[in-house]
Amino acid sequence: MKSIKKGFSLVELLVALGVFTIVISSGAGFLTTSYKLTTMSEQNTKARQLVNEGLEVTEYLKRKSWESLINGQWGVNYNNQTQDWEFIANSDITDSKYTRVITISDVYREEDGTIVTNSPTSALDLFSKNVSVTVNWDNANNSVRNITQSSLITNWEREVPGGGSGMLVYADYSGSDDIIRYRFLYEDGTWSPQFTIPDAGVPANRDTRRIELYASDTRDEYVLMSKHTEDGQFIYAHVWNGTRWISPIQLAGYGDNTNPNTRNFSGTYLQDGRFIAVYDDFTYSPKYRIWNGTSWSSQGSVGNLGFLGYPVWMEIEARPDSNRAIFVVRDWLQKTTTFVWNGSSWGSGVTHGSSSSGSSIENISLQWNRFSDSRLALMFNEANDNNPNIKIWNDSTNSWSSNIENVALPGRARIFEISDNPQRDQFLGCAKDSIRGINCMATTYTPLWTNTTQIATRTHGNDERSFSVGYENSGDDAIVVYSNGPTDADLREPKYRVFNASSLSWSGEQKIDELGPTSSQSLTTTRVLPSHNSNDIMVVMGDQSKRVHTIVWDGDNNQFYDSVGLQLTKQADFGSYNEDFWYAFSWRKYE
Repeated sequence: MKSIKKGFSLVELLVALGVFTIVISSGAGFLTTSYKLTTMSEQNTKARQLVNEGLEVTEYLKRKSWESLINGQWGVNYNNQTQDWEFIANSDITDSKYTRVITISDVYREEDGTIVTNSPTSALDLFSKNVSVTVNWDNANNSVRNITQSSLITNWEREVPGGGSGMLVYADYSGSDDIIRYRFLYEDGTWSPQFTIPDAGVPANRDTRRIELYASDTRDEYVLMSKHTEDGQFIYAHVWNGTRWISPIQLAGYGDNTNPNTRNFSGTYLQDGRFIAVYDDFTYSPKYRIWNGTSWSSQGSVGNLGFLGYPVWMEIEARPDSNRAIFVVRDWLQKTTTFVWNGSSWGSGVTHGSSSSGSSIENISLQWNRFSDSRLALMFNEANDNNPNIKIWNDSTNSWSSNIENVALPGRARIFEISDNPQRDQFLGCAKDSIRGINCMATTYTPLWTNTTQIATRTHGNDERSFSVGYENSGDDAIVVYSNGPTDADLREPKYRVFNASSLSWSGEQKIDELGPTSSQSLTTTRVLPSHNSNDIMVVMGDQSKRVHTIVWDGDNNQFYDSVGLQLTKQADFGSYNEDFWYAFSWRKYE
């Protein structure tokens, strides 16, 4: 039998080759796909690691310093020199492939604590931040991929301001004119970053003309009262409840814009923790409302000032450790009237004078004496003359002393401030006259002005309170801070003198560092604010460039502090008007 030999035909060979190619191609595709999937998985894992690292580093930096969490977009970097993590601008890049961006932003909450993104009733949560970490990269398919993860970071470890700390508030005209900022002064002498008080509800760009701040000694609480003007006047009250600002309330709003710089509102805390706010609603009767720590009462009337008696200047002061208070008001007819709050209602008004140097001038001042706690001094002008008047209220007998005006100033008596000596039967009052001089004088309960001293012959401006006076809490000294001098260079160097109650004598004039290098940075207004539990005194100053500065007096050593934070510090720019008190400070009283 013959053997049969078979071979592959060309067709069969081509078919076999095609099958082989398909198999090889499929295997290569599988390997390529497998490689890409593995690479993408590794890239995803790396990106997630970078996201988690960004959150962890942000949390770590928060624990080091809450103030380092500044709104914006950041990267993080490990600094080999300091051997520590740090934020860097904009973003960071890893392996020339992964770009990481950490976005930090504010948190706003409703009164029930609900977080919201945009609500007119919400308030800034001072102790929370939104943190979002995004990582972008080109993946194995040559397309851009990103992973984002967000977290709410809270400052639960924060040191709550306490003891000798306080709050500074001020207007900021760098954007909308109704913006109010604030900072905390901590016990170690450092200041918090700048924060923003939620909008009061006034239309944008209504000028913030006047700010007053009050601290409670029964709750961790402040009440801020603010006045906004333009096409009318609008008065608001804001409450800080220890962690955030709650919804503000409009106390008054009306169309007249006369005397926009005046303090036609005031407030004081009573012993039982209530806060009583008095204000002008463009009627002949000043109004009041009471905050009890939870809610505001309905509006009530203090008393009628008579025809055309529109309230222009106001001040109310509670008797120490009491629910009683004295309220003084200067009206549009320049008449001075006082009312007594007995803890539940107002007494009849008492008129003390019928004229003054102008309704827009701060020519009333009121102060209880803590040494007795039943005596109050009223400093005022009753006849548009050169004589600052003084009367003493005796709360034990519900009566006023006779009116005394035994000192004549070189010019018309215009602007007043009086302070009490907590250690003696004594008050110290200062007055600015129409020829820009400042005179200070003392009185006891008698009353009678003594030890009159002219401390300035040429202070800044005419209608600005370019001086302030305050006694140390437990010492026997008072300081007066003011502007004085024949040149603009002199006026930008605030001056001060010390009054000693034991010797009834004044120190020579001394200088604080200049507020700035140009003539437009002269001292225009100032507040001298003694601490309630130490001999420290906060001095806040506004200059002609509308900047606010602080410096703290060390009463134990009779000198200003030179340490960081307590030394002369520019706190902010962009205030409002030179004659206005668009800033305020209050020491924290709650222990």
